[in-house]
Amino acid sequence: MLRTGTGAGAKLSKRRLKRGVFCSIVDLEGAINRFLAEINDDTKPFTWTADPDKIIAAVKRGHHVLDRVASTAQCLVQTFKGRDAVRETYAPEMSLSLVDAQRQPSRKCRRGPPIRPDRSRGVFIMTESQSSEVITYVDSSQADWQEFRPGSRRKVLYENPETGQLTMLVQWDAGYRMGAVEHHEYDEHLYIIAGTFVDEHRASGPGTYILNHAGSEHQAYTPDGCTFLEVVPGRPR
Repeated sequence: MLRTGTGAGAKLSKRRLKRGVFCSIVDLEGAINRFLAEINDDTKPFTWTADPDKIIAAVKRGHHVLDRVASTAQCLVQTFKGRDAVRETYAPEMSLSLVDAQRQPSRKCRRGPPIRPDRSRGVFIMTESQSSEVITYVDSSQADWQEFRPGSRRKVLYENPETGQLTMLVQWDAGYRMGAVEHHEYDEHLYIIAGTFVDEHRASGPGTYILNHAGSEHQAYTPDGCTFLEVVPGRPR
């Protein structure tokens, strides 16, 4: 019997068959049988040296990696499906007037279930049920600036007094300075659109994103006037 795991087949081919001359099938069979007899007479026990615990741990790691790959692939598929559904449903929508409907609910997706963002993984995942008011459209170009303080105007795009959520465009005249130090109860996100925004740390121009964490305070001003977007997420619902 030919023992496995010893390379006997390679030895048979290299040492006996390639160098031999066989005039018949009987001669070939005889050479093979003699080789097998020699191999089997010199048997050596196989000793298992690997640690079973390490093998089991390696198998578990492999399963974990495969599960992560499968989960990531599923999330990507759901993301692309969700984006296609949103694009097909909302891309053709015309601009809405702020005067007519400052918070206009959109239609649900016509194809497939609605989607919601999964912030823990940074992707969109499909859901079976969702509120009818899933997207709000505001055409800021149709809204008038409202004077907040002398030299400061704003357009409120979204506001929820119960949660403290606020999104608005803010415009300051040249030389405007905040009248008092502003203390932030919630995080405040600023995106500078035009002009120069100056706080205690630096001067920021167009394209700059600023995050003022909850508990921080500042008293900003602008030397040449500026326009920026301000978003306050408020507290979680």
